[in-house]
Amino acid sequence: MTTVYVRTRLDAMTSGQKLRVLVKGEEPKRNVSSAVRALGHEIIEENNANLDSDRYCMLIIKS
Repeated sequence: MTTVYVRTRLDAMTSGQKLRVLVKGEEPKRNVSSAVRALGHEIIEENNANLDSDRYCMLIIKS
């Protein structure tokens, strides 16, 4: 479902706007990353949000 929420938000944005997404788990991270790139957007930052957890933060720029 995370991928659906991210896509919905990106669809409502204009080109050049940035979206910060926080996901929990390796699989949602892979799914969101793949979907964002497949849609032609760019992930300009991707890192572990907390070194002791499986939460990841991605900064996406809409194409």
